[in-house]
Amino acid sequence: MAKKLISLLCALALAIALMALPASADEDLFFLALNDTLPAASSQITPIQTGGWIYVPASVFNNRVSGVNFGVYYGFTDNNESLIFYNLSGKTLTFDLVNNTASTSTGESVMPGRPVWRGSTCYVPAYAVCSFFGLSYSFYSTDYGSLLRIKDGNARLSDSAFLSSAESLMRSRYNAAQPAPVQPSTPAQPSSPSSPNGGQSTAPASTPSNSSGGQTANRPSSSSASRPAGNSSSGSSGNSTSPIGDGTQTAQAPEPEPVKTFSLYLGLRAWGDVTPALDALAAVNATAIVFFPANQLDASADQIRQAAGRGHRVGLVPVGDTPAQRLESVQAGSQTLARILRQETWFVLADDKELTEAGYLTWSATATVPGGSDADKYQAIYNIATARTGATRLLAGSDQPLSGLLRHFAQDGDTFLAPRETKY
Repeated sequence: MAKKLISLLCALALAIALMALPASADEDLFFLALNDTLPAASSQITPIQTGGWIYVPASVFNNRVSGVNFGVYYGFTDNNESLIFYNLSGKTLTFDLVNNTASTSTGESVMPGRPVWRGSTCYVPAYAVCSFFGLSYSFYSTDYGSLLRIKDGNARLSDSAFLSSAESLMRSRYNAAQPAPVQPSTPAQPSSPSSPNGGQSTAPASTPSNSSGGQTANRPSSSSASRPAGNSSSGSSGNSTSPIGDGTQTAQAPEPEPVKTFSLYLGLRAWGDVTPALDALAAVNATAIVFFPANQLDASADQIRQAAGRGHRVGLVPVGDTPAQRLESVQAGSQTLARILRQETWFVLADDKELTEAGYLTWSATATVPGGSDADKYQAIYNIATARTGATRLLAGSDQPLSGLLRHFAQDGDTFLAPRETKY
């Protein structure tokens, strides 16, 4: 018994030593490295310290936020009273948000076992999650701020090599975070000296360059960028400039019309193998809700796990001829999904009033992917998206070729929005 107690105390001391946050050169900056990447700081990424422990937002383990998939997933259950982390091997780590305790599927003790909230962001103890799921955890104090690195077997750089390669990026972000220096006010320009007859002196109409190659301060540029080609103040072809001092402004080229861009929520209706469609989404770093028929979930279990494992949300397609049958199919399907993924779903591809009243998030498309070439598809969706306000909910079938269309969206600067658990 004494040996077990000593071992427990040693493990606790080691954990505290790993988690304690030493003073760094800049207490306001806290970098998070994930494998060989250094994501930009945000409320969904940046760690905090509290009670001597380092915490990270739960969304760090959401690869559509962090860009890195550690094979660890999470979800809120029991009316948001529990937060469950899990992997596809069946290991679970559950935080009781009411009693501030934690438990695991293997019976291991969790230290610390209490998540913390900052506004609407839930932070979890980084060491507890990493150690339970076998992720490497390391902490460094750098000249630019504290650095926490989480990695798995996909990381190629050692910690020392990573610190060396990331130094310039950390320095750049450190410098960008510093307050801008106060610029001295520009003194007023003195008045032009009076001419002998009491009037103001006048600059000559034109002044040639001096022998050293410099130009007078008043000479306007003769670049063609200052006016449309072939349009001059004298009416002749080519470009010309107004005489200096006559008050005439140089003609400016008209501003180009801004390119219209739009935002998309993506829905994917599963028809058979979803892998090609998920590959197309991954190529443009987009996430979607993947909808599976509520009565085919067991047969689609591998496809469902793949979609969830690649960072997408999973939803249901109701089946049945009456509203009651459709609601019943969704309720049964939600229980089946909870068994397959160890998380609940509220997304339903429908607009039934009965489903909304039952608390499900009904999702209906405002545009669907048509047939034809990629250019034809893009033009059709562009016409719909730019003619309305707000984001467009675009529904595609997993059996449709999507790579070219999604690349077109990305290249034109259109925005892929992550699914959200609120009313659309």
